[in-house]
Amino acid sequence: MLDKKAILITGGTGSFGTELVKVLLRDHDLRKIIVYSRDEYKQAMMAQAMPDSRLRFFIGDVRDLDRLKMAMRVGAGLGNMREAWWVAIIDVPVGGRLAAWQVNGERTRPHCIMVNRRGRRFTNEAANYNALGAAFHVIDVSTFEYINHPAWMIFDRHYLTRYGLAGFKGGSAAPDWMTEAPTLAALAEAIDVPADALEQTAARWNEQAGHTGSDDFSAAAHIRSHHGPLHRRRLQQNLGEAFTVGR
Repeated sequence: MLDKKAILITGGTGSFGTELVKVLLRDHDLRKIIVYSRDEYKQAMMAQAMPDSRLRFFIGDVRDLDRLKMAMRVGAGLGNMREAWWVAIIDVPVGGRLAAWQVNGERTRPHCIMVNRRGRRFTNEAANYNALGAAFHVIDVSTFEYINHPAWMIFDRHYLTRYGLAGFKGGSAAPDWMTEAPTLAALAEAIDVPADALEQTAARWNEQAGHTGSDDFSAAAHIRSHHGPLHRRRLQQNLGEAFTVGR
């Protein structure tokens, strides 16, 4: 099925992408494989480790539509692509530049919810990463805009102190890549979402957190299965400030 085809692999120099390239080169008579990633050094290392004339390398970020289109024009056809894997990320400064930090575990923890630009929860925060991606593809057919993008993780001081996020943990001042505010209303203003909607969302989650099995997106059962029966918790403002990351 894949023989004589051109394949585009985004994130091709990551651990999964590298193994996928090996399998495709070994098991299929491909015309070419376009490895699309942001890491020039890893691309150079892959080229040395896999000296195969079918490999093509392209520097770019999947969030850069123009670069992705350029990679497609190199020869990879996506018209018959049947599936893609998605993961929620946040931008975190690492080594002097922004890096994509996957929040697969962080979004499932107590004292944390995810909201869209309307200040509403839109998915089960404890869903597996591939299923979670579907929530970001919902389109408003009247405006042709993605309803749930941008999105934010909303959490409180308890979350930050106990679990931490992207290497930051503790009671000190939040880093610049987090938005911090003393109340949900102030946080809503800072990230430009409706304050009343965000407050209602948090209040509804807190109300549901006190009732086993009651949740708009069935997150309770998933969180219990991941963390045990005692980890469904409220977004308690009295624990301190409210924080968010996202977009």
